[in-house]
Amino acid sequence: MPSPNKILSKVNWTIQEYTDSESKPIISLLQSCFGSELTTEKKAHEHWIWEFFSVPQGPSEIFVAKDGNQFVGHYGCIPMIFSTPNGEQKARLVVDVMTHPEYQKQGMFVALGLHSMHKIQQKGSIMALGFPTTSRYNQVMPGHFKVGWFPHIKIPVLGRPLDPSAVAKAKFSNRFVSKLASWGLSLFLKIRPWKSLKFDEHIEVKIVQSPDIQLDEFWEKIKSQYGFMQRRDFQFIKWRFFDSPHRKYHFFLAKNKGSIVGYAALRLFNHLGLDGTLIIDLVTEKESMHVRELLLDEIYKFALNSKSSILACMINDKITNDLIRKRGFINTGEVYTLILHIDQKSISQNDLGGKDDWFLSWADFDVL
Repeated sequence: MPSPNKILSKVNWTIQEYTDSESKPIISLLQSCFGSELTTEKKAHEHWIWEFFSVPQGPSEIFVAKDGNQFVGHYGCIPMIFSTPNGEQKARLVVDVMTHPEYQKQGMFVALGLHSMHKIQQKGSIMALGFPTTSRYNQVMPGHFKVGWFPHIKIPVLGRPLDPSAVAKAKFSNRFVSKLASWGLSLFLKIRPWKSLKFDEHIEVKIVQSPDIQLDEFWEKIKSQYGFMQRRDFQFIKWRFFDSPHRKYHFFLAKNKGSIVGYAALRLFNHLGLDGTLIIDLVTEKESMHVRELLLDEIYKFALNSKSSILACMINDKITNDLIRKRGFINTGEVYTLILHIDQKSISQNDLGGKDDWFLSWADFDVL
């Protein structure tokens, strides 16, 4: 594995940790690297403060490459706590890995990665997580491999079409192919209609406007039921779904006789002219199929009332995936890969289990 010092000895830029709360230099670099892909919310100072400095586990580590006073590289590490088979452990979500276009092919990606991983491990982080999509995987992984990252789990995005014609038009530019796809999707939905459960007088599912302190009790109940799962307590739910300055989430809470038995978080989106509802998170007790179904019924009604053309989710949980496939969710073609970097003094690849040992959803990302 290369040494960051060896790389730094051959270039004019240096690496340091950025602890200032002034976002302007980082936002400027984001614009240089991502251009038109940069969303309006990413430009906002309030969003940047929320994402990196309001995290329940403490402020993030931001490592930057600088050439004089110019910011030319970035490696963001957001602190996480993961429940694991060996108890709760510190981890980091790595985001916004950037190299200024004029500084590419100088080893910056690798040098920043090596430096950042060494520093977070010194602070007790046993692993770092990343989630490149299919379209980005081949682009970013060569550099990540040199730092010591490795792929662990592939997670498909599943969707249930609600407006087959709109979905087909967004997917296929050819008019004939689009019409054929629309016909096929319509036929599929007739074969696989949505079947709602009968009313359950004991379990109430409703949208709430603020987090419930009982989420702490719910987390304590479920955390040992899953292998690897990010802490989803009151503070995390509040930060992730209620405190975001630029994102609107719709939070469903399921209760049985006053006690929380599950929740779901949704977000409306528009991509390529297609209106949709995203299931950002859906959590129940591991074996509680009934509560999952009740939550899904409310989610489905919400998506229809919102005039969504598609209902989509990305959840790595076998029970949930089996259930939603029975409810007419199909592969969209989009796949995320969980990549990991581990502190080999604290954990080995053999300790990480397989696909069924991890609970992951879009709630574990920074993008949605």
